[in-house]
Amino acid sequence: MKLLHLCPDYPHTDIYRELIGAIDNCGYEQIVYIPIKKDSDKERRINRECKKTDFIYSKCFNNLDRLFYYHKVNRIFSDLESNINLKDIGLIHAHFLFSMGGVALKLKKRQGIDYVISVRNSDVNLFFKYGFWLRKFGLTIISEASKIVFVSPSYKRRVLGNYIPNERLQEIEDKSFVLPNGVNEFWLNNVSRVKRTPNENEIRLIYIGELTRNKNVKTCISVAMKLVDKGYKATLKIIGTGSAEKNLRKMASGKEGVVLFYGFQNDKNKMAELMSQSDIFIMPSLTETFGVVYIEAMTQGLPIIYTRAEGFDGFYKDGEIGYSVNPFDVNEIISRIEDIYANYDSISERCKIESYKFSWKKIAMDYANNIIKTWERGILG
Repeated sequence: MKLLHLCPDYPHTDIYRELIGAIDNCGYEQIVYIPIKKDSDKERRINRECKKTDFIYSKCFNNLDRLFYYHKVNRIFSDLESNINLKDIGLIHAHFLFSMGGVALKLKKRQGIDYVISVRNSDVNLFFKYGFWLRKFGLTIISEASKIVFVSPSYKRRVLGNYIPNERLQEIEDKSFVLPNGVNEFWLNNVSRVKRTPNENEIRLIYIGELTRNKNVKTCISVAMKLVDKGYKATLKIIGTGSAEKNLRKMASGKEGVVLFYGFQNDKNKMAELMSQSDIFIMPSLTETFGVVYIEAMTQGLPIIYTRAEGFDGFYKDGEIGYSVNPFDVNEIISRIEDIYANYDSISERCKIESYKFSWKKIAMDYANNIIKTWERGILG
């Protein structure tokens, strides 16, 4: 049996490279089918260390196709049938509910191959939220799936609570589970050994990520400025670049000693160094599928501020490794920062301990046990 991944986002993030590499290390044969719209994405992020995995990049759609959902699904389906010997495939993993789940559903109807789907940010905050004409088809994709994978408890609650009819809820719940993203082994090999005890009146915040409207960095700047107004010696390090950078720099103008821009950093050692010079990681994104950078910060003993009902929320109770917040409420965020400082040492140490749960090796084993082996047991009766 070969596991077929339908993974259009493979060239754009290391998450899939890490997951597929970890599954390869478990000894499973895989084919990763990567539909792309531009030639520059070919062989991007390919993991040449994989011994049992084939990667197939195929330019089979364009920007115009993206506007017509069913047309795009049909184009990808036809291309996939032409490029892959489907007789070798035992199970399909569609890494997006709508865009790839539609293809997986057609494959099941045509070839009788079972499939698993992952639910991601665009599924929840775009297709389900605004594509009301596709919701019925989305429910069909979910109903026909062998398993439904959510990368966070918050997204599982939102989908099951808002888009699944009551009479189908138990059925969908029974085949749903949470499988988080993992963190690169660099961070787990370099978990901070330093016990953190910040200065009582000094609050050093750090943000790492894209500088876009969705990441809501302007709220981080507002928090830092208000902390200064409250008498704290507060600073905010901002690491990253993006479309909102110009406006953010304008917002921080005159506050150079408070808001510090470091630009894009690709060196993990440098990022770890900047974290070591900080006390709390803050990223109150408007929407977030998961947020691996939260885990990276935890490895360095940084308590985290994250968005309520998005991404990372739901893995821990408030106060265990940080706090969930309303991303628009500056006063609430400041209160949660003060709560962290009231119990900083224990939260910081807990962050480091808990970060080990997000190793790709462990996640690949969970993937095998909850998806592949479960499916094999069903096939074997």
